Amino acid sequence: MDRAGDEAHKYLHSILDGLAARYKSEVTSAIKDIETMAGKILKVNRVDHDVTNDEFAEVADNRAIEDAYRAARRASSDDVARTYAEYLAGQGDDDDILRDAHVKVAALAHIPEIVKDVESEADKLATKWFDQTRVARSRLNDRKQAEYDDIQAMSSKPQRISLGKPKVRQEDTKIRDSDGNEMVLPTRTKHLLADSNGAFPIRLNEWETTVLDTEMARPGFCAWYRNPSRAGKESLSISYEHEPDDYLPFCPDFIFFVQLDDGRIVADIMDPHGFHLADALPKLHGLARFAENYGAEFHRIEAVAMVDEKLRVLDMTKPTVIKAVRDCTHLDGLYMSEHAQDYC
Repeated sequence: MDRAGDEAHKYLHSILDGLAARYKSEVTSAIKDIETMAGKILKVNRVDHDVTNDEFAEVADNRAIEDAYRAARRASSDDVARTYAEYLAGQGDDDDILRDAHVKVAALAHIPEIVKDVESEADKLATKWFDQTRVARSRLNDRKQAEYDDIQAMSSKPQRISLGKPKVRQEDTKIRDSDGNEMVLPTRTKHLLADSNGAFPIRLNEWETTVLDTEMARPGFCAWYRNPSRAGKESLSISYEHEPDDYLPFCPDFIFFVQLDDGRIVADIMDPHGFHLADALPKLHGLARFAENYGAEFHRIEAVAMVDEKLRVLDMTKPTVIKAVRDCTHLDGLYMSEHAQDYC
Protein backbone atom coordinates (compact mmCIF):
# COMPACT_ATOMS: atom_id res chain seq x y z
CA MET A 1 0.00 0.00 0.00
CA ASP A 2 1.50 3.33 -1.09
CA ARG A 3 2.16 5.81 1.72
CA ALA A 4 0.62 3.45 4.27
CA GLY A 5 2.50 5.11 7.12
CA ASP A 6 1.08 8.54 6.28
CA GLU A 7 -2.43 7.11 5.98
CA ALA A 8 -2.10 5.31 9.33
CA HIS A 9 -0.92 8.45 11.09
CA LYS A 10 -3.69 10.52 9.52
CA TYR A 11 -6.26 7.98 10.70
CA LEU A 12 -4.86 7.87 14.25
CA HIS A 13 -4.74 11.67 14.40
CA SER A 14 -8.48 11.73 13.70
CA ILE A 15 -9.01 9.11 16.41
CA LEU A 16 -7.05 11.24 18.89
CA ASP A 17 -9.12 14.30 17.94
CA GLY A 18 -12.30 12.39 18.69
CA LEU A 19 -11.00 11.02 21.99
CA ALA A 20 -9.83 14.47 23.07
CA ALA A 21 -13.38 15.71 22.55
CA ARG A 22 -14.94 12.70 24.29
CA TYR A 23 -12.71 13.08 27.35
CA LYS A 24 -12.64 16.88 27.27
CA SER A 25 -12.89 17.42 31.03
CA GLU A 26 -10.20 14.82 31.77
CA VAL A 27 -7.89 16.35 29.14
CA THR A 28 -8.45 19.85 30.55
CA SER A 29 -7.59 18.61 34.05
CA ALA A 30 -4.47 16.81 32.78
CA ILE A 31 -3.31 19.93 30.92
CA LYS A 32 -3.68 21.95 34.11
CA ASP A 33 -1.60 19.42 36.03
CA ILE A 34 1.15 19.43 33.40
CA GLU A 35 1.29 23.23 33.24
CA THR A 36 1.53 23.50 37.00
CA MET A 37 4.49 22.50 39.14
CA ALA A 38 3.36 21.60 42.65
CA GLY A 39 5.59 20.89 45.59
CA LYS A 40 6.18 21.14 49.31
CA ILE A 41 8.78 22.88 51.42
CA LEU A 42 9.57 21.00 54.61
CA LYS A 43 10.81 23.11 57.54
CA VAL A 44 12.15 21.71 60.82
CA ASN A 45 12.81 23.97 63.83
CA ARG A 46 16.15 22.96 65.36
CA VAL A 47 15.10 24.09 68.83
CA ASP A 48 11.75 22.38 69.34
CA HIS A 49 11.88 20.14 66.25
CA ASP A 50 8.54 21.47 65.11
CA VAL A 51 7.81 20.47 61.48
CA THR A 52 5.86 22.59 59.01
CA ASN A 53 4.87 21.89 55.41
CA ASP A 54 4.46 24.76 52.97
CA GLU A 55 2.81 23.76 49.71
CA PHE A 56 3.37 25.75 46.54
CA ALA A 57 2.28 25.75 42.91
CA GLU A 58 4.03 27.49 40.04
CA VAL A 59 3.70 27.64 36.28
CA ALA A 60 5.77 24.86 34.75
CA ASP A 61 8.74 25.96 32.73
CA ASN A 62 9.56 24.68 29.25
CA ARG A 63 11.96 22.05 30.57
CA ALA A 64 9.25 20.48 32.76
CA ILE A 65 6.81 20.46 29.86
CA GLU A 66 9.34 18.85 27.53
CA ASP A 67 10.00 16.19 30.17
CA ALA A 68 6.28 15.44 30.28
CA TYR A 69 6.14 15.32 26.47
CA ARG A 70 9.10 12.93 26.24
CA ALA A 71 7.48 10.70 28.89
CA ALA A 72 4.29 10.64 26.79
CA ARG A 73 6.26 9.56 23.72
CA ARG A 74 7.82 6.72 25.69
CA ALA A 75 4.48 5.63 27.14
CA SER A 76 2.71 5.45 23.77
CA SER A 77 3.88 5.29 20.17
CA ASP A 78 6.83 7.63 19.85
CA ASP A 79 6.20 8.24 16.16
CA VAL A 80 2.46 8.85 16.51
CA ALA A 81 3.00 11.23 19.44
CA ARG A 82 5.54 13.20 17.42
CA THR A 83 3.43 13.46 14.28
CA TYR A 84 0.30 14.32 16.26
CA ALA A 85 2.16 17.18 17.96
CA GLU A 86 3.26 18.40 14.51
CA TYR A 87 -0.33 18.05 13.27
CA LEU A 88 -1.66 20.10 16.21
CA ALA A 89 0.97 22.77 15.66
CA GLY A 90 0.22 22.93 11.95
CA GLN A 91 3.87 21.92 11.41
CA GLY A 92 4.81 25.50 12.25
CA ASP A 93 7.84 26.57 14.24
CA ASP A 94 6.19 29.04 16.59
CA ASP A 95 7.42 28.19 20.10
CA ASP A 96 4.08 28.81 21.83
CA ILE A 97 2.09 26.72 19.33
CA LEU A 98 4.52 23.81 19.56
CA ARG A 99 4.59 24.10 23.36
CA ASP A 100 0.78 23.88 23.53
CA ALA A 101 0.86 20.86 21.22
CA HIS A 102 3.40 19.11 23.44
CA VAL A 103 1.27 19.84 26.49
CA LYS A 104 -1.82 18.34 24.85
CA VAL A 105 0.04 15.21 23.72
CA ALA A 106 1.37 14.75 27.25
CA ALA A 107 -2.13 15.24 28.67
CA LEU A 108 -3.67 12.66 26.34
CA ALA A 109 -1.04 10.12 27.37
CA HIS A 110 -2.03 10.66 31.03
CA ILE A 111 -5.54 9.28 30.39
CA PRO A 112 -5.54 5.44 30.35
CA GLU A 113 -8.79 5.19 28.40
CA ILE A 114 -7.35 7.24 25.55
CA VAL A 115 -4.13 5.23 25.41
CA LYS A 116 -6.10 1.96 25.39
CA ASP A 117 -8.51 3.14 22.68
CA VAL A 118 -5.70 4.36 20.41
CA GLU A 119 -3.87 1.03 20.75
CA SER A 120 -7.11 -0.81 19.95
CA GLU A 121 -7.76 1.28 16.84
CA ALA A 122 -4.17 0.83 15.67
CA ASP A 123 -4.53 -2.96 16.04
CA LYS A 124 -7.80 -2.93 14.09
CA LEU A 125 -6.26 -0.93 11.26
CA ALA A 126 -3.19 -3.19 11.11
CA THR A 127 -5.36 -6.32 11.11
CA LYS A 128 -7.52 -4.91 8.31
CA TRP A 129 -4.51 -4.08 6.14
CA PHE A 130 -2.80 -7.42 6.81
CA ASP A 131 -6.01 -9.23 5.82
CA GLN A 132 -6.32 -7.17 2.64
CA THR A 133 -2.71 -7.83 1.61
CA ARG A 134 -2.50 -11.50 2.65
CA VAL A 135 -2.45 -12.92 -0.88
CA ALA A 136 -0.17 -10.20 -2.26
CA ARG A 137 2.34 -10.73 0.57
CA SER A 138 2.45 -14.47 -0.10
CA ARG A 139 4.14 -13.70 -3.43
CA LEU A 140 7.00 -11.79 -1.81
CA ASN A 141 10.40 -13.32 -1.20
CA ASP A 142 11.23 -14.82 2.21
CA ARG A 143 13.13 -11.75 3.39
CA LYS A 144 10.26 -9.38 2.65
CA GLN A 145 7.70 -11.74 4.20
CA ALA A 146 9.86 -11.94 7.34
CA GLU A 147 9.83 -8.14 7.59
CA TYR A 148 6.04 -8.11 7.53
CA ASP A 149 5.92 -10.95 10.05
CA ASP A 150 8.11 -8.90 12.41
CA ILE A 151 5.74 -5.95 12.08
CA GLN A 152 2.72 -8.17 12.71
CA ALA A 153 4.40 -9.63 15.80
CA MET A 154 4.47 -6.15 17.38
CA SER A 155 0.71 -6.26 17.90
CA SER A 156 -0.46 -6.29 21.52
CA LYS A 157 -2.97 -8.99 20.56
CA PRO A 158 -2.41 -12.32 18.80
CA GLN A 159 -2.58 -12.07 15.02
CA ARG A 160 -3.27 -14.65 12.34
CA ILE A 161 -0.29 -15.08 10.01
CA SER A 162 0.35 -17.46 7.15
CA LEU A 163 2.29 -20.64 7.91
CA GLY A 164 5.47 -20.84 5.86
CA LYS A 165 6.21 -23.88 3.73
CA PRO A 166 8.97 -25.91 5.43
CA LYS A 167 11.99 -26.28 3.15
CA VAL A 168 14.91 -27.57 5.17
CA ARG A 169 15.40 -28.78 8.72
CA GLN A 170 18.22 -30.15 10.80
CA GLU A 171 17.45 -33.01 13.20
CA ASP A 172 19.61 -35.15 15.46
CA THR A 173 19.84 -38.77 14.33
CA LYS A 174 21.65 -39.99 17.46
CA ILE A 175 21.50 -39.30 21.20
CA ARG A 176 23.54 -40.27 24.23
CA ASP A 177 21.99 -41.96 27.24
CA SER A 178 22.80 -41.10 30.85
CA ASP A 179 25.84 -43.38 30.72
CA GLY A 180 27.22 -41.65 27.65
CA ASN A 181 26.38 -44.44 25.24
CA GLU A 182 25.44 -43.30 21.76
CA MET A 183 22.15 -44.56 20.37
CA VAL A 184 20.57 -44.19 16.94
CA LEU A 185 17.12 -42.60 17.08
CA PRO A 186 14.19 -44.54 15.62
CA THR A 187 12.65 -43.18 12.43
CA ARG A 188 9.32 -42.94 10.68
CA THR A 189 8.46 -42.34 7.03
CA LYS A 190 6.08 -39.90 5.30
CA HIS A 191 7.22 -36.82 7.21
CA LEU A 192 6.96 -33.64 5.14
CA LEU A 193 10.75 -33.33 5.43
CA ALA A 194 12.88 -36.47 5.24
CA ASP A 195 16.32 -37.73 4.33
CA SER A 196 17.25 -39.40 1.03
CA ASN A 197 15.74 -42.66 2.30
CA GLY A 198 12.43 -41.02 3.21
CA ALA A 199 13.11 -41.35 6.95
CA PHE A 200 12.69 -38.80 9.74
CA PRO A 201 14.19 -39.36 13.22
CA ILE A 202 11.83 -39.20 16.18
CA ARG A 203 12.60 -38.34 19.76
CA LEU A 204 9.29 -38.87 21.53
CA ASN A 205 8.04 -40.30 24.78
CA GLU A 206 6.09 -43.54 24.81
CA TRP A 207 2.61 -42.14 24.46
CA GLU A 208 3.61 -39.51 21.89
CA THR A 209 4.97 -42.41 19.84
CA THR A 210 1.68 -44.26 20.35
CA VAL A 211 -0.26 -41.28 19.00
CA LEU A 212 2.06 -41.01 15.98
CA ASP A 213 1.81 -44.69 15.11
CA THR A 214 -1.96 -44.75 15.66
CA GLU A 215 -2.52 -41.80 13.33
CA MET A 216 -0.20 -43.23 10.67
CA ALA A 217 -2.21 -46.46 10.66
CA ARG A 218 -5.57 -44.76 10.11
CA PRO A 219 -7.32 -45.03 6.70
CA GLY A 220 -6.46 -42.17 4.35
CA PHE A 221 -3.27 -41.17 6.15
CA CYS A 222 -0.98 -39.28 3.75
CA ALA A 223 1.76 -37.49 5.68
CA TRP A 224 2.69 -35.93 9.00
CA TYR A 225 4.63 -32.96 10.35
CA ARG A 226 6.45 -32.75 13.65
CA ASN A 227 5.59 -29.17 14.54
CA PRO A 228 8.69 -27.28 15.74
CA SER A 229 8.54 -26.59 19.47
CA ARG A 230 9.40 -22.91 19.03
CA ALA A 231 7.19 -20.33 17.37
CA GLY A 232 8.43 -19.38 13.92
CA LYS A 233 7.49 -19.06 10.29
CA GLU A 234 7.46 -22.84 9.79
CA SER A 235 5.61 -23.74 13.00
CA LEU A 236 1.92 -23.68 13.79
CA SER A 237 1.77 -21.44 16.87
CA ILE A 238 -1.34 -20.96 18.98
CA SER A 239 -1.62 -18.14 21.48
CA TYR A 240 -2.68 -18.55 25.08
CA GLU A 241 -3.20 -15.97 27.80
CA HIS A 242 -0.24 -16.25 30.14
CA GLU A 243 -1.45 -13.32 32.26
CA PRO A 244 -4.36 -10.90 31.71
CA ASP A 245 -3.80 -9.33 28.26
CA ASP A 246 -0.37 -10.98 28.03
CA TYR A 247 -0.15 -13.71 25.41
CA LEU A 248 2.45 -16.37 24.71
CA PRO A 249 2.65 -18.94 21.89
CA PHE A 250 2.67 -22.71 22.15
CA CYS A 251 3.13 -25.23 19.36
CA PRO A 252 1.00 -28.42 19.16
CA ASP A 253 3.12 -31.52 18.61
CA PHE A 254 1.74 -32.93 15.35
CA ILE A 255 -0.07 -32.03 12.16
CA PHE A 256 -1.39 -35.01 10.19
CA PHE A 257 -2.62 -34.88 6.60
CA VAL A 258 -5.44 -37.21 5.63
CA GLN A 259 -7.31 -37.88 2.40
CA LEU A 260 -11.06 -38.16 2.85
CA ASP A 261 -13.37 -40.38 0.82
CA ASP A 262 -14.27 -37.45 -1.44
CA GLY A 263 -10.61 -36.96 -2.32
CA ARG A 264 -9.96 -33.84 -0.25
CA ILE A 265 -6.75 -33.57 1.76
CA VAL A 266 -7.42 -32.22 5.25
CA ALA A 267 -5.23 -31.40 8.24
CA ASP A 268 -5.53 -32.75 11.79
CA ILE A 269 -3.94 -31.03 14.79
CA MET A 270 -2.94 -33.47 17.52
CA ASP A 271 -1.36 -32.38 20.78
CA PRO A 272 -0.33 -35.15 23.20
CA HIS A 273 0.52 -33.15 26.28
CA GLY A 274 0.95 -33.71 29.99
CA PHE A 275 -1.22 -31.68 32.35
CA HIS A 276 1.08 -31.57 35.37
CA LEU A 277 2.79 -28.31 34.34
CA ALA A 278 1.50 -24.94 35.50
CA ASP A 279 0.84 -23.69 31.96
CA ALA A 280 -1.09 -26.80 30.85
CA LEU A 281 -4.54 -25.35 31.57
CA PRO A 282 -3.90 -21.92 29.95
CA LYS A 283 -2.54 -23.71 26.86
CA LEU A 284 -5.64 -25.91 26.68
CA HIS A 285 -7.79 -22.78 26.96
CA GLY A 286 -5.81 -21.34 24.05
CA LEU A 287 -6.33 -24.48 21.98
CA ALA A 288 -10.06 -24.35 22.69
CA ARG A 289 -10.24 -20.70 21.63
CA PHE A 290 -8.29 -21.53 18.47
CA ALA A 291 -10.67 -24.40 17.69
CA GLU A 292 -13.66 -22.16 18.20
CA ASN A 293 -12.28 -19.53 15.80
CA TYR A 294 -10.62 -21.73 13.18
CA GLY A 295 -11.96 -25.24 13.76
CA ALA A 296 -13.89 -25.25 10.47
CA GLU A 297 -10.57 -25.09 8.61
CA PHE A 298 -9.34 -28.37 10.11
CA HIS A 299 -10.63 -31.94 10.11
CA ARG A 300 -9.73 -32.70 13.74
CA ILE A 301 -8.27 -30.70 16.61
CA GLU A 302 -7.56 -32.96 19.58
CA ALA A 303 -5.71 -32.83 22.89
CA VAL A 304 -4.45 -36.14 24.28
CA ALA A 305 -3.23 -36.90 27.79
CA MET A 306 -2.27 -39.93 29.84
CA VAL A 307 -4.57 -40.41 32.85
CA ASP A 308 -4.28 -43.48 35.09
CA GLU A 309 -2.18 -45.33 32.51
CA LYS A 310 -4.80 -44.65 29.82
CA LEU A 311 -4.72 -42.22 26.91
CA ARG A 312 -7.74 -39.93 26.88
CA VAL A 313 -8.67 -37.41 24.18
CA LEU A 314 -10.62 -34.15 24.04
CA ASP A 315 -12.24 -33.47 20.67
CA MET A 316 -11.99 -29.71 20.25
CA THR A 317 -14.34 -29.64 17.28
CA LYS A 318 -17.27 -30.19 19.64
CA PRO A 319 -18.83 -27.03 21.15
CA THR A 320 -19.67 -28.90 24.37
CA VAL A 321 -16.00 -29.83 24.81
CA ILE A 322 -14.86 -26.25 24.15
CA LYS A 323 -17.27 -25.01 26.82
CA ALA A 324 -16.09 -27.68 29.26
CA VAL A 325 -12.47 -26.62 28.69
CA ARG A 326 -13.37 -22.98 29.30
CA ASP A 327 -15.07 -23.88 32.58
CA CYS A 328 -12.33 -26.29 33.65
CA THR A 329 -10.19 -25.75 36.75
CA HIS A 330 -8.70 -29.26 37.12
CA LEU A 331 -7.43 -31.01 34.00
CA ASP A 332 -7.30 -34.55 35.36
CA GLY A 333 -11.00 -34.38 36.16
CA LEU A 334 -11.76 -33.02 32.71
CA TYR A 335 -9.92 -35.84 30.94
CA MET A 336 -11.83 -38.41 33.02
CA SER A 337 -15.20 -36.73 32.50
CA GLU A 338 -17.87 -37.48 29.90
CA HIS A 339 -16.33 -34.75 27.69
CA ALA A 340 -13.29 -36.96 26.97
CA GLN A 341 -13.03 -40.46 25.56
CA ASP A 342 -10.46 -43.17 25.27
CA TYR A 343 -7.89 -42.55 22.56
CA CYS A 344 -7.69 -45.39 20.11
